[in-house]
Order: sequence, then C-alpha cells, then structure tokens
Amino acid sequence: MAGPTGQQAREALAGELAWWGAPVLDDPGTGELARMARSCACERSRAVDPRMQEAGALLHRAADALDTADRLRGSFQPAISHHLRHAHHLAARARARLTDQPPPPTTGAAAVPMSRTAGNCRAAAGRSDASSLHR
Repeated sequence: MAGPTGQQAREALAGELAWWGAPVLDDPGTGELARMARSCACERSRAVDPRMQEAGALLHRAADALDTADRLRGSFQPAISHHLRHAHHLAARARARLTDQPPPPTTGAAAVPMSRTAGNCRAAAGRSDASSLHR
C-alpha cells in the first residue's frame, strides 16, 4: 500500500497546524509549513504549563523535519516523504499532549532540550517572514 503523496502529507500537516492557530493555506509549501510550525512552537515554548512546553518542543522538532524536507526539495522523494510523515507524527503527538486522545506510538527519538527550542525562537523572531506568523 502506497503512502500519502507529498501534497496530501502537506495538507494533513496544514490541518494539524491549524489546530494550533496557524492560518489555513490552500496549497501550503514545505517551507511555509516549517515557518508556521516554528511560530506555533515558539508561542508554546514560552508557556508556564509543562505540557504546553512539551508540545512546543515537539512542534520545534516538527519544524526541523519540515526544514529538512524543504532542503531536500527536488531530490530523493522517499526521503522527503519520510520527513513530512515524521513532522506530521510529531505535530499529532504535540496535540495529544493537550487533548484526551492517546498519543501516537513514538519513534524512539529523544526529547529536544528546552534550551535548544528557546534558541530557535530567538532565531525565528529575527526573521521577517516568521514574525508575521506570530499571533
């Protein structure tokens, strides 16, 4: 059975990010999704609630996977699809941290330290394209 196409994976990710308050786009690009995920992550990483901080760290990891998929654009499609699926999985796990739905099975990846996510927020805040995504 074949997995979702790149377009289907991006649309699913856009839907997941919309749950976090990101704008809904008709035809999202991978780079746009990465910026939106990072923006959502930065907002959650500054929260006092530890569950929200964990969700922010997972969203940062999703943004990193999307950045990787964007850098691979035009190359080996299975690798791009892997990173898109991984980003969707991480965004779903972040959402599950705050809802009653059970989290999807983990892939065994370690958590990202908060110091790393805070640095990503500072870097994103300096970019003009990311600053327009903050709500």
